[in-house]
Amino acid sequence: MKIKMSANRLRSILALCLMLTVLVGSSSVALAKGGNSFAGEIVVNDNSDVTLNGERALNGRTFFSSGVITTKDSAATIKLEKLGYINLSPNSTLSLNFSEKNISGELTAGNVQVFNNDGVAVNITKIENGKSTAVPSARQNDDDDDDDDGAWVPIAIFAGVVGTAVILVLANRGDDDVASPTR
Repeated sequence: MKIKMSANRLRSILALCLMLTVLVGSSSVALAKGGNSFAGEIVVNDNSDVTLNGERALNGRTFFSSGVITTKDSAATIKLEKLGYINLSPNSTLSLNFSEKNISGELTAGNVQVFNNDGVAVNITKIENGKSTAVPSARQNDDDDDDDDGAWVPIAIFAGVVGTAVILVLANRGDDDVASPTR
């Protein structure tokens, strides 16, 4: 089946595809980097009772530094992008702050386990019976190069647009509607 399309229409479609590729690709990179702010993600069971700053936190809830996470009857995991992650036991309350190379906070109830990546300082104190003690970290190995986990998204979009353009060009390759300037 041959699709007939004028050259001007084909150019317009290719220009639109190129603009969409640039827009989506640059937006993905900008959103993935997020400037200087780091985000955390709360991983919970569907039926668990975990709150972030007093609001119920569902699985996958994203938040930024300076949050208070409270678990009731179930545990939760807090993923902190390239900083590491934190496991909260049931019945825990953690006031959490994080920045480029630092995880800090206060644990006022329960227990936590901190798995930080290389170069990330951990300063979480547990306050119990009026005494504060430092929570030790369980260092996490960061040997795999996860620096470009999201880099494939703009590349895949670009490849899809280029593939579509190639198919359209090949489908219109032998058009008979092109007139010769001299007859």
